[in-house]
Amino acid sequence: MLADDDIEGWGTIILSIVVGLLALWFFLAMGGIFALVGPYMIFAARHLIRQKWVRKVGRHLRQQARELVASIRIYTTTWKTLPRDERARFSQSA
Repeated sequence: MLADDDIEGWGTIILSIVVGLLALWFFLAMGGIFALVGPYMIFAARHLIRQKWVRKVGRHLRQQARELVASIRIYTTTWKTLPRDERARFSQSA
């Protein structure tokens, strides 16, 4: 899943650059106020797209952290309930 997110992230970045360059060319060709405001509109749109992607990756990382904490809790509670001789055997094998 993480590889898919990486590919989607790169695709988003490349697509935003291409669309941004096309939009910049269009705004500069229009001239006047469009040439002045256009680059700022492109920057704002790219910033919004980047924020959306960062939020998606952040949710994925938070989910992974929750799963890690849950597995650690399961391991530690299982470890405490093992008989003492079993714990000693696992400690020696590690």
